[in-house]
Amino acid sequence: MASRWLPDGPIRVRPRTGWVFLACTMIVTGPVFVAAFMPARPTTPAIATLALSATAIAYIYFVAPRIVVAEDAIRVQNSWREHVVPWGALVDIETRFNLTLVTAQHRVHVQAAPSPGGLTAMRSRPDQDRATTRATGRAGGAARPGDLPSSLSGALAAVIRGHWQDLVETGAIDPDQRVETTPRVTHLALSIGGPALALVLWLLA
Repeated sequence: MASRWLPDGPIRVRPRTGWVFLACTMIVTGPVFVAAFMPARPTTPAIATLALSATAIAYIYFVAPRIVVAEDAIRVQNSWREHVVPWGALVDIETRFNLTLVTAQHRVHVQAAPSPGGLTAMRSRPDQDRATTRATGRAGGAARPGDLPSSLSGALAAVIRGHWQDLVETGAIDPDQRVETTPRVTHLALSIGGPALALVLWLLA
């Protein structure tokens, strides 16, 4: 039976403004890359490599993060590490700076779901449904900006809290489940290897 919180299957979310930040980065790195070849000189390979590396790192940091909320587990793909958080491993959900899944092992910060700024909080009203009751009660009746239903972190937190509560009430939680964390090897290689290669090429120029 499908969860009432996930009626259309898993929820997949990436940062809303990721492509905007990547485009801003490319406004700088694009001309630098082109200028490196006008004219070509001994430092051209180093400058071109650095420009490409900066673009790749911007993609990794701003666009690549993702969270997938499914009935079996929550998969958090941050820039350089991936976490699989089973529902039984959850202890709490926080939204102070970004959506954070608190487990007995450690806190899993979700890069793809940052909390909104103060201006967004002033323009919005916290909802009062069961999914955010615990969050609003924690702050004396006023939800944190990250719990607002109009924010990405708040919307995801409501779904996660709601589905988690349903699992607890039906006894479908296995408290012995643990978080699995693995590095995103390709992202690490590009983030470290690119600048390192640019430095070596510069020293050899």
